[in-house]
Amino acid sequence: MKNVKEEIVKKAQSEYLLSIITVVLNNKELIEPTIKSVLPHLNDSIQYIVIDGVSTDGTLDVIGRYKDRINQFVSEPDQGIYDAINKGIDKSLGFYFFVLNCGDRILKMPTAELIQARSKNIDVVMFDVQLSNQTIFKSEVNFGLKLHNTIHHQGAFYRKGLNIKYDLKYKVFADFDINQKLYLQRKSFIKFSQTMSYHSLEGISQQKKY
Repeated sequence: MKNVKEEIVKKAQSEYLLSIITVVLNNKELIEPTIKSVLPHLNDSIQYIVIDGVSTDGTLDVIGRYKDRINQFVSEPDQGIYDAINKGIDKSLGFYFFVLNCGDRILKMPTAELIQARSKNIDVVMFDVQLSNQTIFKSEVNFGLKLHNTIHHQGAFYRKGLNIKYDLKYKVFADFDINQKLYLQRKSFIKFSQTMSYHSLEGISQQKKY
């Protein structure tokens, strides 16, 4: 029985190119635009995962409208945004996973680029990100990553096989920690110069108190 179960899991992993993870807690206004930006791109090669931290403001009602299109949905207490993301990673079956925060949106699904990167077993695939202040964040990997985060989280696709876990000791910027570690481990990166997502500057990482 165990071997049969393992084969089913392996088959599912081979079918998904990408897993998209959205985490949310009490944000009924912004969760719908995020979900709606994903739906047109869903197909048999893309898995969509939504992790909710037990919202009480009507967010669950909004998500409920789209549950038939969401592959994995969980609503349970967590220890913060990175704990929720880690839960999403655990449920992801794609060759790559991508975190699309509540309030952010997909502008263009880079399927061809991800297929190209997968064929070369690239670890991290990077794209540019449109910020809500109308500027473009151009991700890059260089010495500057030792000083500040040069890879935008909403433009980075990580290979599931890297077994990434975000460190919960960080309230924000655990993605910076991950990017630094991957850089120091000399993992492979590739950059495509196209803008594939929109990022709102109203999120937690932009708040000065953090």
